Amino acid sequence: MVTGTHAADVAATVTAGGYITVENNGGHVAATVTGTGKEDILNNGAAVAVTLTGEGNLNIINNGQVLTATNTGNGEVAINSTATGAVTVTNTGNGRVTVTAAGPAAITVTHTGDDDIVYP
Repeated sequence: MVTGTHAADVAATVTAGGYITVENNGGHVAATVTGTGKEDILNNGAAVAVTLTGEGNLNIINNGQVLTATNTGNGEVAINSTATGAVTVTNTGNGRVTVTAAGPAAITVTHTGDDDIVYP
């Protein structure tokens, strides 16, 4: 499902039964789900690129600059960004990753494993 004032600027690809919900009021959104996972994206900021492989979930609220998120496995990723620097989050495994991004510096969070992390 795609909605928002810039709904036409969303490229969504779903294979193997996954699900993508996007409300785009900002820059271009490229969203891909391979597997049975789910992506929920609210973009009021710059471009967003999201890739989910597996059964995990990605929940993104972007009110900032460019955001890139990759989730491989069955993990849960939640990102809330107001950052004026680029944000990149990568999760491989089954852990839960919660990121609250703010400020002007670029932020990169890379997590591998089944444990849970919260940034900052």
